[in-house]
Amino acid sequence: MKKLKSLNIIILFILIAAVKISAEEFRTLHSISYENSELKNYRDDVRKSIFVIKSRRDVKELPELKFYKYVVKKDDNFWKILSRTSLNMDTVISLNDFDNQSDICEGTEMYLSNMRGVLYKVKKEDTLLSIAAKYEVPFNYILKVNKIIKLDKDYIFIPCADIGKIARSEFIGGSYGRPLDVLTLTSAFGQRKDPFLNRIKFHAGADYRCSVGTKVLAVKSGKVIHSGYYGDYGILIIIDHGKGIKSYYGHLSRSLVKTGDTIERGQTIARSGNTGRSTGPHLHFEIRKDNKPVNPDYYVK
Repeated sequence: MKKLKSLNIIILFILIAAVKISAEEFRTLHSISYENSELKNYRDDVRKSIFVIKSRRDVKELPELKFYKYVVKKDDNFWKILSRTSLNMDTVISLNDFDNQSDICEGTEMYLSNMRGVLYKVKKEDTLLSIAAKYEVPFNYILKVNKIIKLDKDYIFIPCADIGKIARSEFIGGSYGRPLDVLTLTSAFGQRKDPFLNRIKFHAGADYRCSVGTKVLAVKSGKVIHSGYYGDYGILIIIDHGKGIKSYYGHLSRSLVKTGDTIERGQTIARSGNTGRSTGPHLHFEIRKDNKPVNPDYYVK
């Protein structure tokens, strides 16, 4: 990934505008070598902000929130960047559109801040007090950091907040879970002999053996865009995970979700079955990228 994803560019420039940082003030961190004096000042800010907030010091002692661009070097990796900058993974994940550690490679342009925290999209029902309570960060620190006197921005930076255990574990362990607790592959992705036509035909997914009524799990959080009968798939659920990725769960006996539902990774969404064009009870599972089938093995282990 050579370029920062466009969604994050939009979000961060909204935040930059919110905290009144001009384009000229948007900094570049050129090196994370300990010999870099710029890095020393940066790390001092990170540590000071942690001390001030965790010990509930006077809000005036907080450093000014600053954002930096950094281009990943050949010998860098995710953990080295965290160690050298004194940031935590929550901050880096929040400020960048990364799915997992493999996104961070030589040439990747990433965003960093001089304090730990998360970038938060303000919801219609939010209040300053509800956000402060949710993240356990006193509201006066939130006001100070974002240079606001009331909650009138689309995005705010919440200092010393975290993204939560689920998001953190998804990033560390990979973004995708399993569609079944136990995966027993019976028919792989790619060319195979069609059991009905008795000739070679492309198989767009993977088939896993399971008895009727087995719990079917969402492999990643997302939004249900189809739940119901769909031709040869029988009862089918399609979940849109964003970034062009969709997962398909076919031949189900029963759907437990409806179109429009927001789904979490690992949530039970259906019971397996034998509906549609099927030779026996199993789960047909697909991953599609930009509406083209891709090998599920790349995502699910």
